[in-house]
Amino acid sequence: MLKQTLAGLRILIVLTVILGVLYPLGVWLVSRIPGLEANAEGSVVTQSGEPVGSSLIGIDPQPKDPNHDPYFHTRPSASAKDPLGQGDPSTSGGSNKAADNLDYLGVVQQRKDAIARREGVAP
Repeated sequence: MLKQTLAGLRILIVLTVILGVLYPLGVWLVSRIPGLEANAEGSVVTQSGEPVGSSLIGIDPQPKDPNHDPYFHTRPSASAKDPLGQGDPSTSGGSNKAADNLDYLGVVQQRKDAIARREGVAP
């Protein structure tokens, strides 16, 4: 039993060093390769030198031509002015409306109608 305990302890120590130290260090080192460091640090938005958010949170891609929209869209944003509009990226909080909320269902229906009109199909 002592032999099995020591073998298990050795495996625990080896895997802790490999997966807990060497692997994260390797990932961090790869992120420092020139050309990758901008992507590795995220998309931090700063104001007055303080990080205030991300430039990617809540961004719904907007096509140049609304009649030819190739994108999948995010969940309707509480900060968007119209159903298919882009939300305000300076706020990242959700509306917390459930899938059976009447306001939320109304926005989803407006989105379905707008996309159906654009694509020339039934909602």
